[in-house]
Amino acid sequence: MVTRKEKRNREKEANYFFEFLKIQKHFFKDLMNNLKKVADHRHQSYITYGPEVLLFTMMLKNMTA
Repeated sequence: MVTRKEKRNREKEANYFFEFLKIQKHFFKDLMNNLKKVADHRHQSYITYGPEVLLFTMMLKNMTA
């Protein structure tokens, strides 16, 4: 049985972003490649971030909300 104190200590040590990336690479191997293939209809002079960065950021935001 894990006590509350032990559970809090384990949660402090956990790197949730790293864990998410492991899951993403295991179950969704082609996710980033598929996001790169999304058509970007913005004017090229306005583009700072590619569509894969914008879409992945939005996915992360929606998963953590």
